[in-house]
Amino acid sequence: MRSRVVGSPVFAARNVTVRFGRLVALDGISVTGSPGVTVLLGPNGAGKSTLVACLLGDQVPDSGEVEVLGGRPAKRGSPQRRIGWLPQDPQLPQRFRVAEMVTYAGWLKGLDWSDARTAGIAALERVDLVDRSASLVKELSGGMRRRAAIAAATVHEPEVLLLDEPMAGLDPQQRIAVRDVIARYADTATVLMCTHILQDVVAVANRVVVVDHGVVRFDGATEAFTALSGRTGDLEAAYLSLFDVRTSA
Repeated sequence: MRSRVVGSPVFAARNVTVRFGRLVALDGISVTGSPGVTVLLGPNGAGKSTLVACLLGDQVPDSGEVEVLGGRPAKRGSPQRRIGWLPQDPQLPQRFRVAEMVTYAGWLKGLDWSDARTAGIAALERVDLVDRSASLVKELSGGMRRRAAIAAATVHEPEVLLLDEPMAGLDPQQRIAVRDVIARYADTATVLMCTHILQDVVAVANRVVVVDHGVVRFDGATEAFTALSGRTGDLEAAYLSLFDVRTSA
């Protein structure tokens, strides 16, 4: 396993282009990731999911270079075992007990069963779900289910955590609980979170990347993003200022 050069980005996409026939999903995009939470914003079809697929090794770029933890991403390679991934709609085994589900996820990531059980308890402690260890997954509320999914995605303590719309479909109280879990995990890891919820930016992000039509519209600190509108706290105006938006009376 190659170690990362000190000071180098945890992950990097450099001049990456991905085409699907005539559709250019990523158009020479360059994005890097460092410890903390980077929020990836953009409209549907902007290229967010394609970028994540490149980082996971599920999509090979037509041109450009992708590195994760000092190596090329590979579905069965060492870097992949150091990555956690939570899709927007994770298909959790409904008839498993919560502890069983998280333990199984650890085993799938290469832990032996005994270590996976120990790691599973620690993962449930991180997301405040130890008291629901014996519950069936199908008995959990939406917010608890999302936290259980995060426990499964982080049971092997990955250095990089990729999240696709982790707050989608949650009520405000549930969103706050999930955001707290993500923020705590990012204290010792690198998190890339795709979201459409602008409030998530201020709540958890150190950095914001906005993509549209496969290109980067903005890449900078959260404070710089929120200042784009010139009006404190107007996140929608900050976001829309990056696009050619025309309104009529």
